[in-house]
Amino acid sequence: MAGPSTVPLGETVGITLTVMARCVGEDLPLHVVVVMDASGATQGDTNADLRAGALQLIALLDLAGNPATRVGVVAFNSSATIRCHLTNDAIAVSACVDRVEAQGTASISSGILHGMRVIVEGRKNLEVPAEGVRDVIVLLSAGADIDGCDAAGNSDGDGHSDACGVANRDAPSDDGA
Repeated sequence: MAGPSTVPLGETVGITLTVMARCVGEDLPLHVVVVMDASGATQGDTNADLRAGALQLIALLDLAGNPATRVGVVAFNSSATIRCHLTNDAIAVSACVDRVEAQGTASISSGILHGMRVIVEGRKNLEVPAEGVRDVIVLLSAGADIDGCDAAGNSDGDGHSDACGVANRDAPSDDGA
């Protein structure tokens, strides 16, 4: 529909504007690896809290409504185990989380390195370039790494680690809370 080419001063004209919004990257695959502490430090309520947090994250990701989103699970104590490779099956991922039990010491670096392996393996056979995949590692832990952060930070694999940190959920925050 064409309007007048000029509008005299003081005249009114109706304008119809059609806007289509699209979130940048909404169709890009999202790969989330939940790296969970399965050390003795998480026995009891802490283990239940970690599992509940992981299950809540999986629910919030709405895998059924987001077919390009895939989740994997790694559990670690003195070593790490890949519980689930990347999948869009929320029931399978939830079952992997439910099998995380507490025992042994905590090698967070081992968990992170295994999480990075899950990401690298998940990039194989994709229909989009690897640069189009958003990769996230979510670390759920209750304690310190027996190996320190250097083991994860010095990865020579296909992935990389930008930072490694440990927080105690019972420690006061910077704002005193």
